[in-house]
Parts: sequence; structure tokens; C-alpha cells
Amino acid sequence: YLFASFKLKIHPKIILILLWLLAMIIIDPIGEFPINDDWAYAKNVHDLVVQHKFAVDAWPAMNLVSQTIYGSAFAACFGFSFTVLRLSVTLLAILSSLVLYDLIDKLSGNNKFTALFLTITFCFSSLFCALSFTFMTDIFFLSFIIFCVGAFVSYFATGKFMYYILFIFFCVL
Repeated sequence: YLFASFKLKIHPKIILILLWLLAMIIIDPIGEFPINDDWAYAKNVHDLVVQHKFAVDAWPAMNLVSQTIYGSAFAACFGFSFTVLRLSVTLLAILSSLVLYDLIDKLSGNNKFTALFLTITFCFSSLFCALSFTFMTDIFFLSFIIFCVGAFVSYFATGKFMYYILFIFFCVL
């Protein structure tokens, strides 16, 4: 209630995108090197794009089908590199922050400032922001969780069956 009358002059989604661009300038994700364990996940993409074989190595010990296909789509368009794979996850982080903003905005009764503040707090926390510039599975998984919840809330708000289909699609991914 403290900021209920606070009016934003710039659309909150533009503020989010500008903050992501500022984070990209500060962090500078460009470079041909793995970060943490993303070398293991990138290897699956490399095998699919370069060697044309789909293989999920035993080391990651998880089913990387969706993320491998997602990363391979970017690698097929822009060439295989750690930079391309990192930026593909950064794109997901940006998209999920926009969906998260919409979700919080709906659930907070269209309080734009609260939605923006909570989204910024979540997305630019040290863990989310740092992992947004890797090809590790954390942001990939969390983005699709946010997409799922966003679609599910939209389905219950509107009753449109399309949102239910999107919910199922994002759950499968």
C-alpha cells in the first residue's frame, strides 16, 4: 500500500529489458569458455550440431532432451559456441522475467510498481542473474516453470483452452 499511488512513466517491461541489457554490458558474457558445469551440457549440443548424433552423456545424469534441442537450434543458426549457448539461456531469462512480471502484476491486483520491484528483486538476485549467463540447466528449468505457472494462471483467469495447452506444452519441455 505504500507505493500504491506510485506511477511509472516508462513501461515496466521496457525497464526490465533495459536492466537486462545493462547486466549484459556489465557481465560481458562473450567468450569461448565454459562456466561451471555448462561444458557437459554444451557437449550434448555439440554432438547434435556437429556430429549429427543425439546422445545424452552419463555425466550430467539427467534427461537433457529439451535443453539439447533448444541449444542446438541456436547453434544451428549462429554456429556452435559457448557464447551462443550462454546467450540462448540469457534470452530465456529475459523472457521469463517478462512473464514473471505479468504473473505478479495479475496476482497483485495490477500494482505495476510492486510487480516490477518483485521481478527485479528475483531476476537480479545473485543466483538467478549469475546463472542466466551460463548454459547450465537451472535457468532453463526455472524459465519453463515460470511459463507453466503463467499459462496456468492465465487459463484460470480467462478460461481460454489455449492457455491450458500452453501449460501442458511447457510442462512437457
